[in-house]
Amino acid sequence: PGAILEVSINQEAWDALPEDLQDIVKSACGHMDSLLGAEYSARNAQFLQQLRNEGRIEIRPFPDSVIAELRLRSQEVIDELVARDESAARIYASYTAFQQQVNEWLDIGERAAVAARG
Repeated sequence: PGAILEVSINQEAWDALPEDLQDIVKSACGHMDSLLGAEYSARNAQFLQQLRNEGRIEIRPFPDSVIAELRLRSQEVIDELVARDESAARIYASYTAFQQQVNEWLDIGERAAVAARG
């Protein structure tokens, strides 16, 4: 579904940077995130078309039953992890809250716009 792009910086090294350099790093990271996200989408679309045109493989989505089983098994792993790791539990709670918020927007914004275009 998508790439996860991240930058890891030692907290002490980050704190030692002047604010203007922190702003430059933030700006560069934001630029690269936008650039790579657009490139990811464009190239995946391009190569999907290429694979279809070559005709040597059939591209199909996973069956709903496979997706449901994957969701179930993934949730089991997540539940085990968050049960034994307080940091993981906090991160997962934050992630799921954000995911719910974004999904509400996607339903009335992005998904609706894509559906309207056919």
